Amino acid sequence: MHTRSLRFGISRLFVLILLATLAACGGGGGGDSSTAPPPNDSTTAPPPGNPGGPQRPSTIAGFVYAADTTSNEVRAYTINAMTGTLSAVPGSPYAAGPGPQDVNVDPALTVDPADRFIYVPNWNSSDVSVYAINDATGELSKVPGSPYAVGNRAHWVSIHPSGKFAYVGSGGFHTAEPAMIWAYTIDAATGRLSAIPGSPFAAPVEHMRFTFDLSGRFGYVLSTARGGIAFVTTYAINATTGALTQVGDVVTTGATAPRPMAITPSGTFAYVVNFSSIASYRVDPAAGTLTVIDTGQSLPGRGGFGPLIIHSSGKFAYEARVFDEERPAEVLIFAIDAATGRLSEIPGSPVVTEPGSADITIHPSGKFAYVANALPGDGPGSISAFALDPATGGLSAIAGSPFARGTHPGPLTIDPTGRAAYVGDYVFSIPTEIFAYTIDTTSGALTSVGSVPAGMHATDITIAGVAH
Repeated sequence: MHTRSLRFGISRLFVLILLATLAACGGGGGGDSSTAPPPNDSTTAPPPGNPGGPQRPSTIAGFVYAADTTSNEVRAYTINAMTGTLSAVPGSPYAAGPGPQDVNVDPALTVDPADRFIYVPNWNSSDVSVYAINDATGELSKVPGSPYAVGNRAHWVSIHPSGKFAYVGSGGFHTAEPAMIWAYTIDAATGRLSAIPGSPFAAPVEHMRFTFDLSGRFGYVLSTARGGIAFVTTYAINATTGALTQVGDVVTTGATAPRPMAITPSGTFAYVVNFSSIASYRVDPAAGTLTVIDTGQSLPGRGGFGPLIIHSSGKFAYEARVFDEERPAEVLIFAIDAATGRLSEIPGSPVVTEPGSADITIHPSGKFAYVANALPGDGPGSISAFALDPATGGLSAIAGSPFARGTHPGPLTIDPTGRAAYVGDYVFSIPTEIFAYTIDTTSGALTSVGSVPAGMHATDITIAGVAH
């Protein structure tokens, strides 16, 4: 990862100190902050990381990317290091294949662990677009061989925690084609993908992206089979070749329509939220296999629901539930039993938010939580902000909450430093925007710092190039 830090402020003295610090860290040296970086020709882009190439100006803290699933493009923006505001990267938007979208709650954009490459599954063209990220400017250039064909209907990409392997799901989801997982090695210098021997590997029908265990030795794939109970399949991952081998028994989730699996920071327990219940599992650290703890923990039925989000302490878990588009939604709060893995609602749960909530985002510090609220019709939407008690897990509204937002906000994406957040619109019929906020790291309050145009359907915002 990069060594730059993201700071916001208006003090001239503070800015000078910040620039000096950045220069000492080697990030942004050699760049003239008063001169815009030169356009990057996608056919002659410097290698990822720009070794020996132009250095990033100290005024740029990192980059934001979003998929426009209506115009089949990827949009790129720079993050202003002092204000958190966004500006379009020269050359943006970049063409993707037809249908770069989040199918079955899988993300439309995936960035590798080193922030060097972006992967986009193209549903309609059955391939994957791969781009190298110019670390100086944020511009994208297609890697050699991109796009890569993956059979029928590409609908997710997962990158191994080591950054050495890429896995792509295809077929099975509302298609007559067999469900498959296509596996590749990633060339660290160019980003080029090479098929792993044995690929593609058989997968469950209507499968969702990999969730990797903490060691990266195992991957879990959820199936959302129509007309039946959803289940989890476990694969062992060869550390040298990246090849997949199914291990253990397939385990049920006890219901249909699951959300992505969540694993505790200790790697001991795993959870899957279904429409009306939560399934809990114990993870065998040696074999990677799952043992069912409970698949029948009931949840109140609602019109929509989000995935389970586990606090960094591993002690609490949060899940947002929607009544309908006209009544306030709720956030359920659970304590996680460290010995058994069982979930129990804490006193004060559920916490009421605004209408239309379905996702919760926890601040990197673990001290705050945010829920995007999409009101009926044309909005306006809002963001509910909460202080999070690290001792009890409880949530309490932050002064000024809810904060104004656009029409139908998606989940808040918070930069790794916790000082800025970005959220897009999930609207197909009108032009959308990405809204930017700074975050008061003491109170958790949000301050709007403007928005940028984002095409007709800004989804799946991801941040790259910002230091943790």
